[in-house]
Amino acid sequence: MAGPTPAHDPSLGPCWLWTGETTEQGYGVISVDGKKVGVARYVYERAHGPLPDGYEPDHICHEPKVCPPGPACVHRACCRLDHLEGVTHRENVLRSGAPTAINAAKEECIHGHPLTDDPIEVNGVRYPGGTIYRPPRRPERRYCLICKTIAATAEKRLKKEHARLLVETAGGHGVQLTIG
Repeated sequence: MAGPTPAHDPSLGPCWLWTGETTEQGYGVISVDGKKVGVARYVYERAHGPLPDGYEPDHICHEPKVCPPGPACVHRACCRLDHLEGVTHRENVLRSGAPTAINAAKEECIHGHPLTDDPIEVNGVRYPGGTIYRPPRRPERRYCLICKTIAATAEKRLKKEHARLLVETAGGHGVQLTIG
């Protein structure tokens, strides 16, 4: 049971690493009533009762800044009760160090615009609801509102220029075309 002590918080004490069967992802599993169950979930629920719908055990001994990604992280096999916390799947992913978590933690878009939900002014333009756009049908996603506005303005400008050229050239026959 004397596994590694988490480097980010030695006060947690050593992990208790599961030495039985594991999944391809490195999580311990056991068979309960003929059904495969995650060891971390089993331990947590035996101590605290069933996790609410949408919740899962999170290994607080895991630290994405120092742990290797994926199955190589030994903390996935930890079954020490005080190293487990019941959290939503979203919270678990955001704590994980996965690409989703990395992107969610970014404070700037790839063009250097600030990503914030707070009111802000950028280059003389006021964004009262912040600079993050969340599509109504996919509110878990976020996009840079500044980049979206720049792209929409450029597209509008291109359409206007295209319409002007159609009218100006008139097919070379002096007949004016109309844009509908």
